[in-house]
Amino acid sequence: MATGPTGLGPDHAACTDELVTAMRARLNAMDPPQGDNVDDPGVRPNFEALGSGVHAILTVRAQPLSTKDDDPDFWAWTAAVITHLADLRAWQQVVRQAVQNWAPADTPGQQFRQAFLDVPLPGQFPGPVPEQQKGHIR
Repeated sequence: MATGPTGLGPDHAACTDELVTAMRARLNAMDPPQGDNVDDPGVRPNFEALGSGVHAILTVRAQPLSTKDDDPDFWAWTAAVITHLADLRAWQQVVRQAVQNWAPADTPGQQFRQAFLDVPLPGQFPGPVPEQQKGHIR
Protein backbone atom coordinates (compact mmCIF):
# COMPACT_ATOMS: atom_id res chain seq x y z
CA MET A 1 0.00 0.00 0.00
CA ALA A 2 1.22 3.51 -0.80
CA THR A 3 2.53 5.62 2.07
CA GLY A 4 1.52 8.98 0.60
CA PRO A 5 -0.33 10.48 -2.33
CA THR A 6 1.26 9.11 -5.48
CA GLY A 7 -1.58 9.42 -7.99
CA LEU A 8 -3.37 6.66 -9.79
CA GLY A 9 -0.78 6.05 -12.47
CA PRO A 10 -1.42 5.21 -16.12
CA ASP A 11 -3.34 1.98 -15.49
CA HIS A 12 -5.31 0.11 -12.83
CA ALA A 13 -2.28 -1.32 -10.96
CA ALA A 14 -2.51 1.10 -8.02
CA CYS A 15 -6.24 0.47 -7.62
CA THR A 16 -5.68 -3.29 -7.75
CA ASP A 17 -2.91 -3.08 -5.14
CA GLU A 18 -5.12 -1.02 -2.82
CA LEU A 19 -7.96 -3.53 -3.16
CA VAL A 20 -5.61 -6.45 -2.43
CA THR A 21 -4.19 -4.66 0.61
CA ALA A 22 -7.64 -3.79 1.96
CA MET A 23 -8.95 -7.31 1.44
CA ARG A 24 -5.84 -8.83 3.03
CA ALA A 25 -6.38 -6.65 6.13
CA ARG A 26 -10.06 -7.63 6.29
CA LEU A 27 -9.31 -11.34 5.94
CA ASN A 28 -6.49 -11.17 8.46
CA ALA A 29 -8.99 -9.81 10.99
CA MET A 30 -10.83 -13.14 10.84
CA ASP A 31 -10.15 -15.98 13.23
CA PRO A 32 -8.11 -17.71 11.98
CA PRO A 33 -6.48 -15.06 9.73
CA GLN A 34 -7.02 -15.79 6.05
CA GLY A 35 -5.21 -12.89 4.36
CA ASP A 36 -2.95 -15.24 2.43
CA ASN A 37 -5.97 -16.15 0.29
CA VAL A 38 -5.48 -12.94 -1.71
CA ASP A 39 -2.19 -14.39 -3.01
CA ASP A 40 -3.96 -17.31 -4.70
CA PRO A 41 -3.20 -16.96 -8.45
CA GLY A 42 -6.84 -17.74 -9.22
CA VAL A 43 -7.99 -14.75 -7.17
CA ARG A 44 -5.71 -12.11 -8.72
CA PRO A 45 -7.77 -11.76 -11.96
CA ASN A 46 -10.79 -10.80 -9.85
CA PHE A 47 -8.80 -8.05 -8.12
CA GLU A 48 -7.46 -6.93 -11.51
CA ALA A 49 -11.04 -6.62 -12.83
CA LEU A 50 -12.16 -4.69 -9.76
CA GLY A 51 -9.07 -2.47 -9.93
CA SER A 52 -9.74 -1.78 -13.59
CA GLY A 53 -13.33 -0.80 -12.82
CA VAL A 54 -12.34 1.50 -9.96
CA HIS A 55 -9.61 3.08 -12.11
CA ALA A 56 -12.12 3.72 -14.92
CA ILE A 57 -14.62 5.28 -12.51
CA LEU A 58 -11.95 7.61 -11.17
CA THR A 59 -10.31 8.55 -14.45
CA VAL A 60 -13.03 8.31 -17.08
CA ARG A 61 -16.30 8.98 -15.32
CA ALA A 62 -15.28 11.35 -12.54
CA GLN A 63 -15.80 15.04 -13.19
CA PRO A 64 -13.92 16.89 -10.45
CA LEU A 65 -14.85 20.50 -9.93
CA SER A 66 -13.07 23.14 -7.88
CA THR A 67 -14.73 26.36 -6.75
CA LYS A 68 -13.72 29.15 -4.41
CA ASP A 69 -15.64 27.40 -1.64
CA ASP A 70 -13.92 24.04 -2.29
CA ASP A 71 -10.34 25.29 -2.39
CA PRO A 72 -10.05 28.86 -1.08
CA ASP A 73 -6.22 28.80 -0.94
CA PHE A 74 -5.90 27.93 -4.63
CA TRP A 75 -8.45 30.53 -5.69
CA ALA A 76 -6.83 33.20 -3.48
CA TRP A 77 -3.51 32.40 -5.15
CA THR A 78 -5.16 32.59 -8.59
CA ALA A 79 -6.63 36.00 -7.74
CA ALA A 80 -3.20 37.18 -6.51
CA VAL A 81 -1.55 36.05 -9.76
CA ILE A 82 -4.18 37.86 -11.82
CA THR A 83 -3.68 41.03 -9.76
CA HIS A 84 0.08 40.70 -10.18
CA LEU A 85 -0.30 40.35 -13.96
CA ALA A 86 -2.55 43.42 -14.08
CA ASP A 87 0.04 45.37 -12.08
CA LEU A 88 2.80 44.25 -14.46
CA ARG A 89 0.73 45.32 -17.45
CA ALA A 90 0.12 48.76 -15.90
CA TRP A 91 3.85 49.12 -15.12
CA GLN A 92 4.71 48.07 -18.66
CA GLN A 93 2.43 50.73 -20.11
CA VAL A 94 3.97 53.44 -17.90
CA VAL A 95 7.50 52.40 -18.87
CA ARG A 96 6.56 52.21 -22.55
CA GLN A 97 5.01 55.71 -22.39
CA ALA A 98 8.14 57.05 -20.66
CA VAL A 99 10.37 55.60 -23.39
CA GLN A 100 8.01 56.89 -26.07
CA ASN A 101 8.23 60.41 -24.56
CA TRP A 102 12.01 60.18 -24.29
CA ALA A 103 13.94 62.04 -26.98
CA PRO A 104 17.56 60.87 -26.80
CA ALA A 105 20.06 63.13 -28.52
CA ASP A 106 22.65 60.50 -29.37
CA THR A 107 22.45 57.62 -31.85
CA PRO A 108 22.83 54.79 -29.29
CA GLY A 109 19.97 56.26 -27.24
CA GLN A 110 17.79 56.59 -30.34
CA GLN A 111 18.57 52.99 -31.35
CA PHE A 112 17.74 51.75 -27.86
CA ARG A 113 14.49 53.73 -27.82
CA GLN A 114 13.44 52.30 -31.18
CA ALA A 115 14.44 48.74 -30.23
CA PHE A 116 12.45 49.06 -27.01
CA LEU A 117 9.38 50.36 -28.80
CA ASP A 118 9.67 47.57 -31.41
CA VAL A 119 9.22 44.89 -28.76
CA PRO A 120 5.69 43.56 -29.30
CA LEU A 121 3.17 44.09 -26.56
CA PRO A 122 1.27 41.12 -25.22
CA GLY A 123 -2.35 40.84 -26.20
CA GLN A 124 -5.27 41.79 -24.04
CA PHE A 125 -6.01 39.93 -20.84
CA PRO A 126 -7.66 36.62 -21.80
CA GLY A 127 -11.03 37.39 -20.29
CA PRO A 128 -12.86 37.19 -17.00
CA VAL A 129 -11.39 35.40 -14.03
CA PRO A 130 -12.83 31.89 -13.85
CA GLU A 131 -15.27 31.08 -11.07
CA GLN A 132 -14.60 27.34 -11.14
CA GLN A 133 -12.28 24.76 -12.66
CA LYS A 134 -13.34 21.42 -14.11
CA GLY A 135 -10.78 18.73 -14.69
CA HIS A 136 -10.08 15.06 -14.78
CA ILE A 137 -8.03 12.71 -12.67
CA ARG A 138 -4.93 11.07 -14.09
